[in-house]
Amino acid sequence: SRPVLKVYDTTDLYFFDSRQAFEIQINDLASSWYINVGQPNHSYFIELGRILPDGTYIFIARSNMVTTPRLGVSDVVDLEWMVPTEYEKRIYGMHTKANGSPDFIEEMAQKAAVTKIEQEHISSPMNW
Repeated sequence: SRPVLKVYDTTDLYFFDSRQAFEIQINDLASSWYINVGQPNHSYFIELGRILPDGTYIFIARSNMVTTPRLGVSDVVDLEWMVPTEYEKRIYGMHTKANGSPDFIEEMAQKAAVTKIEQEHISSPMNW
């Protein structure tokens, strides 16, 4: 028999009901696995089992259900930690000449351009 992991996609389904699954062949000596499912915000559980020479699957153990991280910023807002605008300006340094994202982006672009120019020219670290 050979050991396998069966990965079940249970996104938007009830409990351990799964319509999609795939198998990953492993070796007997492996004690941990990294599985790239390639789907953000999906729920999965995994079974460890063995497949007999005749193709029969023998279940050994089942994992908890896990959900992969979503792709993007969470839409959940915690009102308890919101900062009033007047404090936000003080905390995040809005007292500088930059008044928002466009100014900040422009400033960073200028710094990057200067850095690129400096990197393109070879110079000696010593002044002769």
